Amino acid sequence: MLNYSNYCSDLTCHNTFSELCDVFFSDPYNNFSKVYRSNLRSEFRKHVIPVIGSVKLRDLASTHILQTRDHVKKCGRNHFFLYRTDHMICRICDYAIMHDLISSSPFLHLPSVSYRPAYDLTIYTDEQLSLIGSAISETRFPYVFAFGLTTGLVLPEILGIQEGDFDSAALTLTIQRTVSLPHKGQKLTYGVPKVPRTIYLSNVAGELLARQLELYHIAQEAYGEVEPYIFLSDFNNRPSYHLLQREYHAIAARASLESFSFDTMRHNYTLRCLMANVNVFDLQSQLGMKSPDYLLHLDSALKKHSEMQTSENAIAIEIPMERR
Repeated sequence: MLNYSNYCSDLTCHNTFSELCDVFFSDPYNNFSKVYRSNLRSEFRKHVIPVIGSVKLRDLASTHILQTRDHVKKCGRNHFFLYRTDHMICRICDYAIMHDLISSSPFLHLPSVSYRPAYDLTIYTDEQLSLIGSAISETRFPYVFAFGLTTGLVLPEILGIQEGDFDSAALTLTIQRTVSLPHKGQKLTYGVPKVPRTIYLSNVAGELLARQLELYHIAQEAYGEVEPYIFLSDFNNRPSYHLLQREYHAIAARASLESFSFDTMRHNYTLRCLMANVNVFDLQSQLGMKSPDYLLHLDSALKKHSEMQTSENAIAIEIPMERR
């Protein structure tokens, strides 16, 4: 077992809050992903360190926390950013207490920042879906985009699909690996999903996957040995980070959208499923989420806007159901 206290062995109460943050973000005890850690460091450099970074740990007080909150507000960041930043500073203070760097938290006598999430409840209209469908069909990777639109799966999970994962008779798909596209000269990155699972596919999604499998077999005949991932088998027409970014902009322009990506498709799929009264926990399993919390909050927000549930768009999706 790692001795995580070694990360703080050179710190004392005379060190600055900035030095504590450097140790906190580096300590594997906190289990931050590489991307999340990088984002946190960047946010703290912009909004926290300039305000209280030079404060000695022994002098850290509630007034410093209030100064940081005021600074974040003056920078025009939204309430959720304020909540998240404040919560992270509180975690860092608890971390300092755990390592005997401070005796009590400066948050002890402060009211906490309330959690008031603002959810985007907009979905693609029927007209937009029609335009998106037409735009997708004109891209170099129509089945990749269409499969994302009809399943809500994230791109690495889609790219990690192999032929043996698909049961065409039962219309099920096993999600057990991920493949992330290279960026800036890097190689393909192989991994596993947050939640390995077997999901049910709609008839439309099943047909799309069957068509992609036909292209996979054509690639096998043309090249001989190919990548086992059915969406990455054609060496002459393989998705790349750069090409997909270009297609995102093209689809958004053709469909008159502010932005378009696999994230926006997943968001649209999630909202439509909830509006069609799909069980939250079934949807959690389908999307591979570790916790249902976000879906429960989103479902609650949707119900507070009951007028959206009566929209004809709420049922314009084929929801995969268990086949008996």
